[in-house]
Amino acid sequence: MLRLVILTVLTLFAFACNSLLARAALGHSQIDAAGFTLLRIGSGAIFLLLLVLFQGRKPAGSWLGGLWLSVYALTFSAAYLMLETGIGALLLFGAVQITMIAIGLKRGEVTPLLSYVGVVIAFFGLMLLVQAGFGQNLSLLGVGLMLLAGVAWGAYTLHRNDIVDPTAVTAGNFLCALPIVCIVALPFLDVNKITPSGVGLAVTSGALTSGLGYVLWSRISPLLGTVRAAALQLTVPLIAACCGLILLAEPITLRFGISAGLIIGGISLTLMKYKRA
Repeated sequence: MLRLVILTVLTLFAFACNSLLARAALGHSQIDAAGFTLLRIGSGAIFLLLLVLFQGRKPAGSWLGGLWLSVYALTFSAAYLMLETGIGALLLFGAVQITMIAIGLKRGEVTPLLSYVGVVIAFFGLMLLVQAGFGQNLSLLGVGLMLLAGVAWGAYTLHRNDIVDPTAVTAGNFLCALPIVCIVALPFLDVNKITPSGVGLAVTSGALTSGLGYVLWSRISPLLGTVRAAALQLTVPLIAACCGLILLAEPITLRFGISAGLIIGGISLTLMKYKRA
């Protein structure tokens, strides 16, 4: 249990760092969306391939896993440039929750009602945290792409979630995603918008926070269960916000405290163990 807790914290922290890296690269125009996605998937594929080969194994994975991964990476980067950060986070994680819970129900998973209540409470906390302003010149294309990114990530998370070798499978998924990303992204690549710092941010995102982060996620998500895994991801924007508060030395507001309480409290409900009647 202690190992699961530690790995879960590390994974969620990696996801939060991934969000911060994307914000630094795309939000500050250090690189274009196509370039960021190409470098992210490419560096992740190379890093994980070398890691697997160094361990004397071969990459596994599947084309379906690679497809879900590539759809998520491509749509996320493109939508990020079209939407405000708060609205994007709300759409992304909302779609992730719905997708994962729907897949879990379809598979016949039995989850206590209070766990679903916890997800709803945590999501309201996320809404308060990001204060997304719908109706303020929203890009419909951006909304559609971010929703698709959430669906793709939820499907990727639950695709073959009985993985025996997460490193080999994740490496294979990245390798399968790379040609798909190249075909789609290369026509939109703008080399004039690529800066050295943007390259560094994209490679760090791909090799470390995405590559290793996704390996950890593939290892722990089956142990958490569908609803818990879905709910825990709602902490990612909260962790990213906490990092921002620490780095920028910003004061903690009442809104932040209430939203953090709702997110943590809601997730706590999903993590509780319930006795059968």
